[in-house]
Amino acid sequence: MSADFPLDELSTLFARARGMLPTGGTATQAVESLAHAAKDDIPGVLGVGITVTNQDGSQSSTGATDSIVRKLDDLQYSIGEGPCLTAVTTARTIRIDDITTEDRWPRWTEAASHFPVRSTLSVPLIHAGRTIGAMKAYSPDLRGLTQETESSLRRFVVPAAALLATAQIPEAPARLSADLRDALGRRDSIGMAKGILMERHGIGPEDALAKMLNTCREQRITLHQTAEDTITGTGNTGTEGIRGHHEF
Repeated sequence: MSADFPLDELSTLFARARGMLPTGGTATQAVESLAHAAKDDIPGVLGVGITVTNQDGSQSSTGATDSIVRKLDDLQYSIGEGPCLTAVTTARTIRIDDITTEDRWPRWTEAASHFPVRSTLSVPLIHAGRTIGAMKAYSPDLRGLTQETESSLRRFVVPAAALLATAQIPEAPARLSADLRDALGRRDSIGMAKGILMERHGIGPEDALAKMLNTCREQRITLHQTAEDTITGTGNTGTEGIRGHHEF
């Protein structure tokens, strides 16, 4: 049985409306701060950056801590290959221990060999099962990015993915999904049914909800169906419903 409410979408919408979540430029600024924090926190890192998948499927950089990071990223985008792009398309962590001997992306590694970079690490940004980009780190040292480096970088990957995903959510109420509109309608029905039970039985909202949940268990139906039955007077929650609601 599917849930009555898409809680992730609802909580994100209401949190954003209250100014609790960043959007647009503020999300980008927060991600840039995360990239700089990662560079400062992880030993041996020359620079950190983030590749984001745009709405048209192309990739672009955000939060690059140094110009060399942006240049190395731009090479991947223009050539069409590289470790960060592979991390995005495969949703897998990609590590290069030595650019001079790496042969998976020959055109990119040949171009990158002219920069003071020897090893790289790219970790996909995954939010709600969807890959939206990758965070990468560059090191000037041979095998300079270890398993420990990956563990440290992942501490920044999770909040970066959440921030970027939040910024990509449509903001206009008119663009709410059909599921969300349906969920809001169901919530109204449940609230109305609770009100009917509270007035009929002189009970509080918690007791009214408990009565409805008990009906759900006994009849093996959803809470939404119980609410609808209560409103129409066809259910078994101890009320005559709206049809008898105003009959005294």
